[in-house]
Amino acid sequence: MELIRQNPYHVIGILAGANQRTIAKQKAKINALQKVGKSIDFGTDIELPEKPDRSNGAVEKAFANIEINQNKVINALFWFVNHNHLDENALNYLQSGELKKSEDIWQKITNGKEVSSKNFTAFNNLGTLKLSTAFANGSIDTGNLKEGIRLKTELLTSDNLSDFCRLVADETYT
Repeated sequence: MELIRQNPYHVIGILAGANQRTIAKQKAKINALQKVGKSIDFGTDIELPEKPDRSNGAVEKAFANIEINQNKVINALFWFVNHNHLDENALNYLQSGELKKSEDIWQKITNGKEVSSKNFTAFNNLGTLKLSTAFANGSIDTGNLKEGIRLKTELLTSDNLSDFCRLVADETYT
């Protein structure tokens, strides 16, 4: 799924909701790696079935795509956000390639529950994980696809969507 594989946050190796300082720091790091011709890989990369294209053009496009708040929100809907200690634990597992452990953490927070101010990022993150794995190995896992869409729909139709927007954009974004 291109929205996840080539997500600007994925391409530049940061989580959605990163502040401008973090984005600028990552841009400087990527520029330095590009100047010396080194491959662009980060210890914080999320291990998903498909790696992003990190060519010079793809990186430039990624940074341009998260300059304005509306684009930050749209792209954050298809990437991961760290909002609390449970997200942090699950994201650490993702970074080490343990997708099932991440899934288990977010499942415990979302299963049979409504979206709330405490779990809205879990709905987004688990939805992103389900969608990314739905298209792995050249086939479509309809169970993961349906679950990913359901989780995203619940977030988008919840009263906490505005919390999500403020988290990934800024306080002024409506």
